[in-house]
Amino acid sequence: MTKTNKMENDFILNTDNIIFEKKLVKKSNITTYEATLITNQSKCISKKIKNIFDSKGENKIHDYIKILQDLQHPGIIQFLGYIPSNKKTVLLFKYAQNSSFINILQGKNQKDHPFWSNKTNVYITIYGIAQTMKYLHNYPIVHERLTSS
Repeated sequence: MTKTNKMENDFILNTDNIIFEKKLVKKSNITTYEATLITNQSKCISKKIKNIFDSKGENKIHDYIKILQDLQHPGIIQFLGYIPSNKKTVLLFKYAQNSSFINILQGKNQKDHPFWSNKTNVYITIYGIAQTMKYLHNYPIVHERLTSS
């Protein structure tokens, strides 16, 4: 059995409170869904991750969850909680409703994003991304999927 501390227990959610609506991406050990929290009818993103255990039988995902709980930065999507299970752990994040950054940089959908028609605003955003990356480097996180899409 994996040890959890009080803080980690505060983030445990119940599957009865979540509706998994649409599968977005499936890659090896992770499946990403658009979901809804029933309690407040808010959209969220869920990631079902296959549990990986170390040589002591501890689930390695718990170290990642502890880091996610501590991340507090305006450039990082908010971690809402997780649902533990024997085979997969579900991580839930706040839903970020925007176009991809690459579409914005290429000028697609500018009528939907008039803010991005000004190049200065694009540069300010790129600076914000750099500041967020600097913040992340204070934690033992491998941000392997940082892309503009």
